[in-house]
Amino acid sequence: MLILVGLGFGIYAASKSIDYTWRWERIPQYIINTEATTVRAPFDGTATLEKGNQLVVTSDYGDDPLILNKFDTLLVSNGDLVFEGDPLVEIENWNIGPLTWGLVMTLQLSVVSLVFAVVIGLFAGLARLSSNPALRYLSITYIELIGGTPLLV
Repeated sequence: MLILVGLGFGIYAASKSIDYTWRWERIPQYIINTEATTVRAPFDGTATLEKGNQLVVTSDYGDDPLILNKFDTLLVSNGDLVFEGDPLVEIENWNIGPLTWGLVMTLQLSVVSLVFAVVIGLFAGLARLSSNPALRYLSITYIELIGGTPLLV
C-alpha cells in the first residue's frame, strides 16, 4: 500500500512540474465535427437567386446549370459573376470526428476478431480432443506456438 501511495504521489509531483496548459475546449471537434461544407463553382458563370431558396449558376460555356436547393449560408449575391472554384454556399452538417471514427473502427475490428477467434479456437479445441494423432499433435503445436507468442514478443 505504501508503494502505491508513493507511486501516486510521484506521478502527481511529476505532472505538477510540467508547465502545460490544457485546452479542453479543443477536444469536442475531434469527437463530433460541426464544420460547414463549402460548395464551390464547377465552372465560370453567373449566379442568380431564384424563387424560394434556390441558387442557379449558369455556365458561360453552355454547360448544364448548377442548381442548389438546400444550403444554410449564401456566399454570393444575385447576378454575381463566379469563376471556377469560387465558394457559392455553405452547408452546415454534423459528422463524426476522428476519435469517434476510431472508436467505431475499433469496435468493428473487435467483433470480427472475436468471431474468428471463436471459430479457430473451436476447431483447435476439437482437434486437441480428437483421437486422430495427426490432428491432435498439429493442434498441440498450434496451441503451444500461439500461447508462447506473447512471451516472445
